[in-house]
Amino acid sequence: MVKVLGEKVYAMEEPGFFRVRETLRGSGYLPLPIEIAADGISIEKLMQSEANVVYVTPSHQFPMGYVYPVGKRMQLLEWAGRNNGFIIEDDYDSEFRYRGRPIPALKGLDTHDSVIYLGTFSKAFTPSLRMGFMVLPKGLLNIYQEKWRHYKSTVPLMSQMAMSDFMSKGHWERHLNRMRVRYRKKQEVLISCLQSELGETVSVIGEQSGLHVVISVNLPVSENWLLEKAKQHGVLVFGLSVHISEKLKHLLKILLGYGGLGEREIVQGIQLLKKAWIESGKGD
Repeated sequence: MVKVLGEKVYAMEEPGFFRVRETLRGSGYLPLPIEIAADGISIEKLMQSEANVVYVTPSHQFPMGYVYPVGKRMQLLEWAGRNNGFIIEDDYDSEFRYRGRPIPALKGLDTHDSVIYLGTFSKAFTPSLRMGFMVLPKGLLNIYQEKWRHYKSTVPLMSQMAMSDFMSKGHWERHLNRMRVRYRKKQEVLISCLQSELGETVSVIGEQSGLHVVISVNLPVSENWLLEKAKQHGVLVFGLSVHISEKLKHLLKILLGYGGLGEREIVQGIQLLKKAWIESGKGD
């Protein structure tokens, strides 16, 4: 994708997915960090920057979990149209929205043909399939077909054909409906358990959709202390510091994924976090 776009100035959400940031750095680009709020990326800061390409995760901002409202999405599209820019829309788990009405993807609202749409089957189906997709604007598609058609997909053709058949017969939609109900229930168990076990020690962020939530931890400890204590009690959680620039390192937030866990495991995990973070003694 970077090769198709050519020489550009990239921006991305702050905090934002560190693998994207490091991939851009490895390709010779230093993405500009643009602050986000609960309604998404700051359009004002984006307009003040020199960026002409921005990477965003509007359906479930990673890692914070915010959902961009329609108004913010339209502002982003207007920015792209005015600046002859491109928006990279990573729609990695938009299939799982639990609250509010569905919001159209940026690609579906795009009238400037400026959105590069990325999707994956890893979240909604299975990671082992290793299958994703990219929808390019017509202008970039022509460049790709002219210069980069010799690039081959690493996904076996048989797997692609099987997924196509699975979708065309309606199995995909039925699968999503089943999984949406299942994941909503898991999230309800997670949030209820967080409230009952950890109470005011934590506050939950980004529970509108997706397969993870973020918690703010109200304790006078470090991220490393929280991660190490959780690990000692057999619980794997993730800090947000890897996704955040130095000026925001003071924000003490932890990411909790629940997609691959059963409801009983979720309850046990939160109970263990209570022992690790509260009952074991802070700062020891």
